[in-house]
Amino acid sequence: MKLKYCISVFFLIFLSLCAFSLEFQLQGHYDNYENNNPERNYNIGLSFQFKEQIKNNVFVDANLIYKNQNKYLAYCAGQFKIKQFIFLSGIALDIKNTFFSPGLLLKFDYKIVKWLSLSTELLTTFSTIDVSKGSVFDGVAGFIFHLKNANVKLAYDFRREMINTYYISYHKGIFDLITYESGFPLRIGLNAHFYSIIDSRNPTSKNLILEAGGKLELVTPRHGSYFITGNAKILELANLQGPITFGIGAGTRFNIN
Repeated sequence: MKLKYCISVFFLIFLSLCAFSLEFQLQGHYDNYENNNPERNYNIGLSFQFKEQIKNNVFVDANLIYKNQNKYLAYCAGQFKIKQFIFLSGIALDIKNTFFSPGLLLKFDYKIVKWLSLSTELLTTFSTIDVSKGSVFDGVAGFIFHLKNANVKLAYDFRREMINTYYISYHKGIFDLITYESGFPLRIGLNAHFYSIIDSRNPTSKNLILEAGGKLELVTPRHGSYFITGNAKILELANLQGPITFGIGAGTRFNIN
């Protein structure tokens, strides 16, 4: 917990020194995913995101993103916009409980036509014990369809985590939908993630998981946005008789001038 608070304070101080106009988002989380504490069957997390415009096409992003199960992604990066291109590059920390690995984060978006964009993301981190060895490799690639009053994202995510002498691989299909009505203050989001998990110690055994979730957001022109989120494991082949695993959250987003 001390590590999480230190990272949070670092980002807050860093941005308060240079912030003149920025977009700020804060969200609290609760979930009952597995953890390493036998006395507690739940997790509590905090996410925040800052985005400040430095010049017309140059932004600074600083984020602490909670991913359930006491997992976080923290990064500070520069973002550049040039016509149809958006490029982001910066330093990152992949965090799980008290273990963290530093690395690099790259994002690249390209608007192919008015209704279609290509979106890619690459995270690579290194072991703090031996920097010559990778710790996390996470690559995402997909398309965003800009429909009338809706955005739909279809993507594939491959993630590999090194743990001591073995690794765990994740193959994930992603569906995200955000829909809205012009002039109406509510936005609705739906998502579904279907993925398999492979442990290198037993490569012939696969765990298949289906997760689904949603988001309801109230957008006001002067007082920011307020939202609630939720997700749950609908199916897990390796734990069909287990309790329902879920996460919920609530947050706000607004501009500071």
